Amino acid sequence: MPLPPNPIRIRSLADGRAALAVARELGCPLVLVSDPGAAGFAGPGWWAALESALDTAADGHPLVALLDCADNPGHVLAAIRAGVRDIAFAGPADVGARLADIAAQAGSRLHPPVAGALDLRGGASPAALRAWLARPAPPKD
Repeated sequence: MPLPPNPIRIRSLADGRAALAVARELGCPLVLVSDPGAAGFAGPGWWAALESALDTAADGHPLVALLDCADNPGHVLAAIRAGVRDIAFAGPADVGARLADIAAQAGSRLHPPVAGALDLRGGASPAALRAWLARPAPPKD
């Protein structure tokens, strides 16, 4: 499943709620991503709790919350056990294929890492979020 365009990097529930409010206003799907390798330093339990709170706030609005596990298969497995639905893995393709199968059996999805996300470090105004989310999708290669 390809992810919707214009991902937003978040570090807190407040960041996620701000992005979600604008996405709902615009009627567009939302992809929220963690920092690269966040599964290793913040832990998948934290992300699973954040994802659950955002799902509640979204109230059915299309939302993907993607936890980045860098190239660490152990972090992917921990994320699956924690119930994280969408996981980014940057490791070898053969390992990724096996992890994708394990993830699918648990109801999770494995994705490649996301590049080019709007980073909310330090905050972003609703106007900046609107402009980012309203951008046209980049052309496919």
